[in-house]
Amino acid sequence: MSSITVDFITLAWAVVLLVLLAHFASQKRSVTGGLMALSVGLYLIAQSGWTTSYLSGYEWGRDLSNYVWFTFNSSVFIVYSAWVCRYGRHKK
Repeated sequence: MSSITVDFITLAWAVVLLVLLAHFASQKRSVTGGLMALSVGLYLIAQSGWTTSYLSGYEWGRDLSNYVWFTFNSSVFIVYSAWVCRYGRHKK
C-alpha cells in the first residue's frame, strides 16, 4: 500500500469525523468538542499541505506544514489532557 493511499484513508476519516463533530456540536456544545474540531481541522490542513508540497517538491511549504503538524500534535495532547481531567475525576 503506497503512502498516498494511507494518507487518503486518514484524510477521508478526518473529513467524516469533522462532519460528525459538527453534527454533535450543534446539539451540545463543549470545550472538548471544540478542541476536537480544531484538532481535526489542523490535521486536514497539515496533511493536505505537506502531501501537496512533498509531491510538488516545494520545500518551503513542506517545512511550513511541519509547523502545522507540531500545532496539530499539541492540540491532540491538549484534547487528551482535557478528556482525562474531565472523565478521570469521576473514577473514585
